Amino acid sequence: MNAVKKLSAFAVSLVMCISTVTAKAYSATVITKNITWTMSSNSDRTTHSADFEWNNLVICANGEKTVNFDGTYLKLQGSANKVSFKAAGPCTITLKLKSNNTSTDRYAVVTDSSGNKLGSDITAPMSGENTESVSYSGYGEEITITPKGGGISIKSIGVAYNNINNIKGDIDGDGNVNKYDAALLLRYLTGSEIIKDEVKLSAANGNNDGIIDVRDAGWILNNIYEPTSETTTVQVIDTSDGIEVTDYSELAAALSDSGVKVYVMNDIDMEERIQLKGNQSVIGVPDENGVFPVLNFENMAGRDIVNESSSDSDVGLRINSADNVVKNLVIEKAHDNGIQIKGTGAKGNLIENCIVRYNNDSGIQVTGGACANTLKCVYSYRNCDVFTLGGNADGFAIKLSAGPVSTADTAVIDANKNVCIDCYAWENADDGWDSYDYPEEKQNFTDGSHWTYRIDYTNCMCWSNGSAANCFGYTDYINGLPLDENLPFIMRYKAVYPDKYDDFVTQYNNGTLCSKTSSSDTYYGKLDTIFGTIPTAKGALNASSIASSDYWQGNPNGFKLGSVTTESNSERYMTNCIAFDHGANGFDQNNSAAKIWADSCISFGNKINYHLAKYTAYKWTNVFGWSGASGNNKPAASSGVTIAINDGSAKEDDIRAAALRLINYADSNRVIASNIFSTVF
Repeated sequence: MNAVKKLSAFAVSLVMCISTVTAKAYSATVITKNITWTMSSNSDRTTHSADFEWNNLVICANGEKTVNFDGTYLKLQGSANKVSFKAAGPCTITLKLKSNNTSTDRYAVVTDSSGNKLGSDITAPMSGENTESVSYSGYGEEITITPKGGGISIKSIGVAYNNINNIKGDIDGDGNVNKYDAALLLRYLTGSEIIKDEVKLSAANGNNDGIIDVRDAGWILNNIYEPTSETTTVQVIDTSDGIEVTDYSELAAALSDSGVKVYVMNDIDMEERIQLKGNQSVIGVPDENGVFPVLNFENMAGRDIVNESSSDSDVGLRINSADNVVKNLVIEKAHDNGIQIKGTGAKGNLIENCIVRYNNDSGIQVTGGACANTLKCVYSYRNCDVFTLGGNADGFAIKLSAGPVSTADTAVIDANKNVCIDCYAWENADDGWDSYDYPEEKQNFTDGSHWTYRIDYTNCMCWSNGSAANCFGYTDYINGLPLDENLPFIMRYKAVYPDKYDDFVTQYNNGTLCSKTSSSDTYYGKLDTIFGTIPTAKGALNASSIASSDYWQGNPNGFKLGSVTTESNSERYMTNCIAFDHGANGFDQNNSAAKIWADSCISFGNKINYHLAKYTAYKWTNVFGWSGASGNNKPAASSGVTIAINDGSAKEDDIRAAALRLINYADSNRVIASNIFSTVF
């Protein structure tokens, strides 16, 4: 995944790393484990007239000298066709090959990055096959195989290293795996650091997939040898006091009674929405590696969300009662909110150690009079409402009357606060957090108007929300990442154009969709060519139209703290909160005027880091901001409060590293509470 564009002052920025690595259409990949490429395993029978990549081999072709796989061989026509990869260290390279001409022997020449020939020319015989090897004694160089004398057919290429013995991730050899190893790796990938030692190169391939790339930096940061730095929030679960379930029918049956504890033992494909009845607990039982069970709502019953907007009936897990617990679960691909807490009776609920992602509306919504609820250690990312053009899918939507009936009583306000602790929102279609309130005339309560009076945010971080480029897969594409087929827009294309989908996936993952340096407009245009339009609330639209300012409804804000109708006695307590890389505001008043307590906050890389001119700060300490495209709009100061925004740019590296760790944990269906707040504050 993903998404953090920089990692660096202890190194280099990750965005620089990614853009450098992917600046050329193809660059040979470092191979750090023994491997044999057997050409018969490639089922592609297409004739290639442009350079492409297969299984980390870079294969050169052009309009005059094309190449193809014929089911047994990779057929090269001549010296204009080359095959290359990078060898981590001293190794033996073995080719099995033959001539394309049954009356003439031809040859393969194997060279290093300086053009020096490795061994003698390898014969490609006119009859039968030849297996022959050459030796390489260098480190990390590009190895190129070039036909000589005419076309040849390669049956296999093998690489066998002389010695690979390493501690994975410990590139600098100090006995630790830490951010300094990740920094060294990023410098190597950008070309600012030369690593020739075979053991170090092997150590750099942290995830052991045979390729040294930016994912290995994520692996290193996810496997730091610092036991006290970050810990998973999962504990051994005793299920003896509840009901164990393994499929949807068992789960639905177990939840027919209030007051029960239900333990989810494995991944479940959900057939319909589930609704908690009060004092119920749904708890995932993680495996021995801390991996959480997944409740996948992709195929849930309900309306046709391809052709119309969703509703509450399409929510994945709905809570309109009190004192429920949802814990240790991944909730994904619901046709509306992943989790919805709604109604004046929805109080005292706890959502803890959960991942909500790829849902067709906000990851979690708290609304309609729901209050006094706690969200603790929740990841909410890549949620997107396709039909309504990105305008509703926040990471956390604590909004639209998420609080008690109208009151001036501070005690009542404080007793009914909704709380977010150790929560993280990234790459959602709308805001990271949204606490928008409707005016009184749009509310529908028998006991008067309800307002989102108080929200507490403690140890919360958000980045890169509200971007159409993320939602359509453009950002991943230019960063050289494989297609995230779970992105709601990508899933929608698959549903509407199943006959064109596989070809799109192939082009995306091979990097032939368009240049990796293409603009987003070029990328959207390619999607338009392949797929055409999809149904939306504004009619049938293509990607170029949806992503344009005329149609895209996503708001690229971090913490959106209200709306023009927010009550002036509303309170926002923000302790250890971080927002970065948003196209609009990091901390956004959104026309609201209320009270804020800001203690240890960071905002950087947003258009405006702090947009709070209508707010009054009752606490404003240890607040940092830098790299905002526009100036800040500071809040007014209550008595005794001084408003200052300090430069904390030296903290940026650690913050981006922490975000990358969170992404990697989410990818593996695990959850941590980041230690970044104690590091930077």
